[in-house]
Amino acid sequence: SFVSVGCSNWLANRARKSGLLSGTNIQAIPNPLNISLFKPFPKKEARITLGLPADKEFILFAAMRVNAIGKGFQYLVEALKNLVEGNPEITNQVELLVFGQSSPEVLADFPLKVHSLGHLTDANKIVAAYNAASMFVTPSLEENLPNTIMEAFACGTPSVGFEVGGIPEMIDHQKNGFLSKYRSIESLAEGIKWVLANNQDGRLSENAREKAVNYYSEEVVAQQYYRLYQSLL
Repeated sequence: SFVSVGCSNWLANRARKSGLLSGTNIQAIPNPLNISLFKPFPKKEARITLGLPADKEFILFAAMRVNAIGKGFQYLVEALKNLVEGNPEITNQVELLVFGQSSPEVLADFPLKVHSLGHLTDANKIVAAYNAASMFVTPSLEENLPNTIMEAFACGTPSVGFEVGGIPEMIDHQKNGFLSKYRSIESLAEGIKWVLANNQDGRLSENAREKAVNYYSEEVVAQQYYRLYQSLL
């Protein structure tokens, strides 16, 4: 028996509608994540590791190439301008943390102080970046089931992203982050503000870690493949 596996329900549903795979057995099983590597540790410790101030809130943006059109970088720029315009006090409280390939002029347009970590290959530094952040923001205009959200969640970092592709399967609105209306600068700004205001007790962080453990851990994903193989015997 022939089975196709997509790593998100969104992708599996797209495949079911395709002429090539229509009528075939298509399952959705996410990619696995090492939750022993991507795990929470104290923000203060993470910020010391990266040379960041301990008394600020950090919004994290990450991409292989920061200004790639599909990553929606300009939406984040405009959302932060929107946020600062309505809440000028934020400039003294919140800073931006970025990792990925970029140039200084790309990061010059932000209304907040920017800390650029550059292109990271050290897994421990990547984990430290997720842990240093108060939230991860992904304004991507097209996505499947982004590993960055999985990694952020596993580190206990809530996420904000547009309602596109597989992202709505990951972000449970106002439970472990905020789902913003697609391509809405105002909604993205609202999501960032909401997470800043609603994770003081760590509830969103706990829910984020729980989602990663229950849905994306290697053990959970392996069990799904095992059950699939057993069903084909």
